[in-house]
Amino acid sequence: MLHQGSLSDLVELLTRGEVSSVEATRACLNRTERTRHLGAYLHVDIDGAMSQARAADARRAAKARLGALDG
Repeated sequence: MLHQGSLSDLVELLTRGEVSSVEATRACLNRTERTRHLGAYLHVDIDGAMSQARAADARRAAKARLGALDG
């Protein structure tokens, strides 16, 4: 359950390769959908989020320099 951990926990999982950016993004989007009734979001850009996640995974696979919040 990725939504229960901290951001630093997620960074550790990404760094160790235990989770991909795509997996983490899907988990976040699934949680967003399950809590839709709260009305907390005006718009969720699913396609944009998944595109950014795939790009982050590609950077990580290429051993590219990553920003502090990359992923």
